[in-house]
Amino acid sequence: MIPDFWTARVEAYLAKILGLDDELPVPQSSADFFLAKIAGMNVELPAPKPGWEIFLAKIAGMDVELPAPRTRAELYLAAVAGETVETPVPQTRLDEYLAAWAENSGEVTIGPSPIVSFTAKSAAPVESLIVNIEPVQSGSGDPSPDNVRALNGWPYTGYTAFSVFKTGKNMFIPIWLAKSGKYVNIYGSHTVSTSDYYKKSRGVYLDAGKTYRVYCDPGLDSAKTWGIYAIRTGSSTQITVAGSTSRTEPVNVIYTPNYSGYYLFWLYASAESTVTAIDLNDFVFYIAEGSGAYDAANASVGERIAIANTDPPGTVYAGTLDVLTGVLKVRPYYDSYNGEALVGPWVSSMDVYSPDATPTTGAQVVDLGGTETEYQLSPTEISALEGVNHIWSACGPVTVTVKGATPL
Repeated sequence: MIPDFWTARVEAYLAKILGLDDELPVPQSSADFFLAKIAGMNVELPAPKPGWEIFLAKIAGMDVELPAPRTRAELYLAAVAGETVETPVPQTRLDEYLAAWAENSGEVTIGPSPIVSFTAKSAAPVESLIVNIEPVQSGSGDPSPDNVRALNGWPYTGYTAFSVFKTGKNMFIPIWLAKSGKYVNIYGSHTVSTSDYYKKSRGVYLDAGKTYRVYCDPGLDSAKTWGIYAIRTGSSTQITVAGSTSRTEPVNVIYTPNYSGYYLFWLYASAESTVTAIDLNDFVFYIAEGSGAYDAANASVGERIAIANTDPPGTVYAGTLDVLTGVLKVRPYYDSYNGEALVGPWVSSMDVYSPDATPTTGAQVVDLGGTETEYQLSPTEISALEGVNHIWSACGPVTVTVKGATPL
């Protein structure tokens, strides 16, 4: 039996949720409002009626307790809501829609990766987002007493590890790191091509021989010297997209890649004093196929989501941050090692790790296996965008769990 909420409008909402159509009718019934919200419309939700509307309310993000599903439709909706149920074999047109929705709503975990990229069929909060905070070492080569490679941590000041970055279709805020690794500013080093961080990152996929519009506006109020550079994942060749020069206008150029693949872009300035840190919410970085003009209407807005510090951890050298719960777990750090017991593995400014080795006295040391100290930062909800998503943090790889997503 087809439930009483099944109408042509409901079918249109389900088609939108499944990515089959872009048309959304004006909601009329209470069921319409729940499905419209799930499909991405900005609507106020009514109080759910008993039965199937409770399941729709849960899927739409309301804090409700689910009853035991009784009908075929409720079984499918329970599966969409994340309940462990056995869904029936589809028999009706409604079943086909709801079965496809249930199949596409399973949780997907992506990462750990420097940048997590996926497509989502609808805008909804992610289920989990874990940031792996990793120590950054200056210099190059094996650390030793004669080649000290200082460890740089992540102080809770300015743009730090305690921020998550998110962009969508036709927009990609590039990775820009201070050479010290401490701050995320819009300057960096031309020598990033040897970094595993860049070689293993995915970035945005570009096809060889096609033309792309690259537009970058950091929102500066005076002329500064900066340019746009890129690297293809797995390559060691740096690409100049728009060379560094003093400019007030945005970079607005055509780029045609020689090879297909995932590309990372970054903004480079010659010194920290040349370009000061900016509000990333005003930063625009747009990549679109074709040679047409920059289209602001179709450039989704990128976000920097700052994680509020309610329990000051000081400088963090290694650990994990659960963004949704705000729990920060910090590994032990020794500014001047003096024989402290280590669990290992460890990172030293003067030594290469091996299980039977001991760090040099006086070295900076992070014990990656040591007992964690827990801090409580502010819990922060991160919502996926409908369509393409890129999510990352400055300090290391992220792992994202999201429902109904397809990894890129």
